[in-house]
Amino acid sequence: MPEHQEQLPNPAAVVPTPAAALPEPAPSPGVAVAAAPAEPTPSPAPVDPAPALAPETGQPPAETVPASEPSLLEKFDKEKPQEQPGEAKPGDQPKPVEPAPAQPAAPVPVNYEYTLPETLKMDDSLKGDVHKAFDAFRADPAKGAQGLIDLHAKTMLDYATFLSNEQHRIFNETRRSWVNEVMSDPQLGGSGHRTAMGAIARMRDQFVPEADRPAFEQFLRVTGAGDHPQFLKLLHNVSRFYDEPPLPPPNPKPTPTNGLPPKRGMRSLYNQSS
Repeated sequence: MPEHQEQLPNPAAVVPTPAAALPEPAPSPGVAVAAAPAEPTPSPAPVDPAPALAPETGQPPAETVPASEPSLLEKFDKEKPQEQPGEAKPGDQPKPVEPAPAQPAAPVPVNYEYTLPETLKMDDSLKGDVHKAFDAFRADPAKGAQGLIDLHAKTMLDYATFLSNEQHRIFNETRRSWVNEVMSDPQLGGSGHRTAMGAIARMRDQFVPEADRPAFEQFLRVTGAGDHPQFLKLLHNVSRFYDEPPLPPPNPKPTPTNGLPPKRGMRSLYNQSS
């Protein structure tokens, strides 16, 4: 074998190298090679160099591809331009721009004229609420109707509260006037008021059973009859009928002796006319 010829390694021990990583062949001596114009080509992805041979066996290492090497799909996903939120895609139709809802124009101020009946009273606060509801209804009848309903409900609730308070006020004043009348009555009031009330309570205890006492007391409180002078006089008169002795009958017939003491002796037995 010539000495200048280089001994080639065993083909089985050579690891194939990717085409992109192989060195270009050197030109033959004495032959000029014109350099081809460089064409713009995309730079290939970096490729790991060929693994070195094992020092003793001449075999490549067992693991030649790193575990962290991304796949082609992963590379494609990374190199693909990301879509920005709201970015229009090819073929997408632009969305029509919806016009902003028109704001209702403010109503022209109106001086409302109306006449209230004598049974209705309206202060400045209530008048302001009424006029505000009228303005809202004129500006937007579809939504302003709710304001009129709410105002009506509030007015009716206020009236019901006022009516209840007024009824209690009048009832309490009526009871106080009855008490004043009882205290000034010559039969029930004055210095003999406690004596008269004791007789009235005694008749209540005599004619109202103990089991019915709570219902009777509730009747007195609800109706105010316990303060009414005529009801108290009724029980007081009943007490006088039961407590005082009965009066003698009118024009009684006189006794035969006409009230004279009886005579003594036998003569009185035969002479009754004397």
